Amino acid sequence: MLFSPIAFGFVILFLLESKRTPFDHAETEAEVVAGYATEYNGAMLLFLYLTEYIHLVIASVHFVVFFFGG
Repeated sequence: MLFSPIAFGFVILFLLESKRTPFDHAETEAEVVAGYATEYNGAMLLFLYLTEYIHLVIASVHFVVFFFGG
């Protein structure tokens, strides 16, 4: 069942863990000079973004397996 309370809680925790829209910490213009975009460069920034998107894919696979029956 897609609309069960457990599935709803899983989606909320998924958004919380993956640092997405309702729970993200957006950087303001004053923080741009000291944020993660200046801390990492080139390949390290690529790996940072790559790990975030891999985390999204893995959590989506977990949701499909647990609530859609895989």
